Amino acid sequence: PFSVEPYENGAEGVVRRTLRLGHDSLPYSRLEHVLLSMKLGERCAATLPEDRSDVGAAEPPQALRHASWRYDPPEERKLELRTEPRVDAPRAAATLLPGESFEVAEESEGVDGVLFLRLANGSGWAFDRLPSVGALCVRGDPVAEGQALRRVVVTLHSWRRRDLVPVPLPGCIGFRPDADERISWPVLQKLELRPGPERLLHEIEEGSRVLAAIAPALSVAAGAGTGVRLLSWTVGEGTVPGYMDAAVASMHILEVSEFVAPAGKQFGTEPGPVYDGQHPALLAEFPELSELLVALLDVDGVSSAASAAAEADDLDEGPPALPAASLRGDWPVTGATVSWDDLDIRRTEEVAATFRLALVAVQEAPDVCTMSEDEQQAFLERERAHGNALAKLGRF
Repeated sequence: PFSVEPYENGAEGVVRRTLRLGHDSLPYSRLEHVLLSMKLGERCAATLPEDRSDVGAAEPPQALRHASWRYDPPEERKLELRTEPRVDAPRAAATLLPGESFEVAEESEGVDGVLFLRLANGSGWAFDRLPSVGALCVRGDPVAEGQALRRVVVTLHSWRRRDLVPVPLPGCIGFRPDADERISWPVLQKLELRPGPERLLHEIEEGSRVLAAIAPALSVAAGAGTGVRLLSWTVGEGTVPGYMDAAVASMHILEVSEFVAPAGKQFGTEPGPVYDGQHPALLAEFPELSELLVALLDVDGVSSAASAAAEADDLDEGPPALPAASLRGDWPVTGATVSWDDLDIRRTEEVAATFRLALVAVQEAPDVCTMSEDEQQAFLERERAHGNALAKLGRF
């Protein structure tokens, strides 16, 4: 939820909206860029072009200039346009180069949130993102000639980020796939419910040990704290499905997000195989974290309070502060060994897995260069056993 009001004191026309950016229409052009630059609870002044179709301009909407976009990929690769609004459609003759701007005459939403863009010059269709790569094109939205500008005050009361998280397919371990290969990867649907206040000083990668509170969909519906499991595991060792590793790798410390792993025959790697030296997944109980977990997972109450505050014109400073908690230093080895099949999260060809995840703690992946000779030998033997076990399944 956000609100927009005139900059002049006493002026009428306060607009309050709750919407999904990139999908719902906004009362002003370029307002999306302002909202994306703001922090939770922030209030700022902005000069925005009015939308002529909303203010009764004499010219019809089609008389305005085409929307402007820019190709801004994460990698320096050209984009081959398509002849139809589909990623797998035949290639057109024209291409876009990184940093190139272009005008769009038509937008068409496809599957997985991909927005297809028909170029105004008739050269073909581009797309704003790929689920396994991320954003490729960004809006320019220039002011049309003669379009009026208005000074307003924008308040961001609350927000929730949506994202798509790529999940590696079986057989992808052991090499670095490029952007084209990642296109075929399945994706997790992610909704960030509470942003993590702390960023990690290192990446969550293979070898990292993580501690996460997991609440299946049925437990979430029953209420915060119901059916929550505290699970620790080592990323990349196969004790949990590949989509769980991908989920935590996309998160910050103390972030809470809801994930959906769609139904289907193949969705990343399944748990296994078991091999010598593998670190087991551990189901732990830490009473000292009880209040923290309840506060973390009660995001629905926080969101409702923020929306109510927005409607009452009472600026919310964001989610309430989390209670203080101290986690014991031996948490990576504390708990009872558990199999993934014993937990309540199921994903089949017919049923998607929906779960809420709170990332509580992370231990950095070991650095082989800092190990003693004995530790290096044990590490190499474990990696060899892991690789051999994967190779027997055709997954390495």
